[in-house]
Amino acid sequence: MPLFDLEGGARAEPVTTMRPDDASFGQVLSVVLEHLPTLLGERLFMTLEREAAPAALGDGAATVLAIDAAGDPVVVQAVPLLAAQHLVVALRGAGRASGITRRAFAASYAQGPDRFHRDLAAFFDRDGAPRATGSGRTARLVLVCSEIDDDAVEAVSFLSVDAARVQVLTVGVVEGANGRRLLDVSSLRPGELGARQTVSLDLSTPGADPDVRPQAPAETTSAPGQSPAEAQPLHAFGRSGPQPAGPDPAPRRERSYPVYDSPPQDGEPVETSAAPPVDARLALVARTLQAPLDLVWVRHRRGERLEVVLGLDGLLHAPDGASFGDPDAAVQALSGSSSSNGWRVWRAGEAGPSLDELVSEAQESDQP
Repeated sequence: MPLFDLEGGARAEPVTTMRPDDASFGQVLSVVLEHLPTLLGERLFMTLEREAAPAALGDGAATVLAIDAAGDPVVVQAVPLLAAQHLVVALRGAGRASGITRRAFAASYAQGPDRFHRDLAAFFDRDGAPRATGSGRTARLVLVCSEIDDDAVEAVSFLSVDAARVQVLTVGVVEGANGRRLLDVSSLRPGELGARQTVSLDLSTPGADPDVRPQAPAETTSAPGQSPAEAQPLHAFGRSGPQPAGPDPAPRRERSYPVYDSPPQDGEPVETSAAPPVDARLALVARTLQAPLDLVWVRHRRGERLEVVLGLDGLLHAPDGASFGDPDAAVQALSGSSSSNGWRVWRAGEAGPSLDELVSEAQESDQP
């Protein structure tokens, strides 16, 4: 869930979560692994020593770190940016782990095979659970990352539907009071990348100054007929909503689309065109609205925050005045991406429901 700053004014402001860079991701990962049972909400029997775990997870490897109370191996993969290629590695690792025997676990246990069997028996006895043999078990997969790449969003959304087998933890760093750094660990709900359940852990250590960088701002370019000095990109948490209309852009762009906050100059003609046809699902959502709805798509890796407004007419209105009757068309025009699903990436607020979910809600309320 989003974090809000309650100090310094009557209105609570959302707190920007910063992405740890590759150099400091190792420190973040150490904290996550230390508190992994708490983050997953269950007890775990660690098969690998905590000090050795970060090295075992190097280069995106998927490694068995624990056994849960059901006797299933828990495979963890940790990368700053989770891409499709990492998912392939993770699934292969989970597949291999499903066939690992207790004898193999015991052979690699740091304290020796005999100690492994005693420690594991004590773990099961503490829970009062039957001692599973470990043969024929299905591995669980835990994915830890700072961001999810566009090419992996749909696959992660599909995999996380089965939360009993696949869990995704996203991490970010928040600047706390008195210079303290807090680690924000968010567990993605099944099938929903935007919803978060947050656990905050204190990362501060005396004299420590982990290298953490904020999101880089999106590259900006000038609109036709506008000098670079006149282009005013919105900040990450700037105002949303329709901006004053400017000259219409080309229908499709092959590069990132900047968001401007400057009106057309006096005397400049504003071109108008016929409104595009409205998708029936957009029209259905629009009928449930009392006022236009601000939609955002935050692309953290690129430092971009794209915005459109769903009007009561069912059209998606871009800040420059362009209108779209299809979310995919808005995505392609504003970002240049033809692979992203507009129904999933456009959300009512960063952690709000997607257009897909709004359509489902509207369909339910439209039932007699």
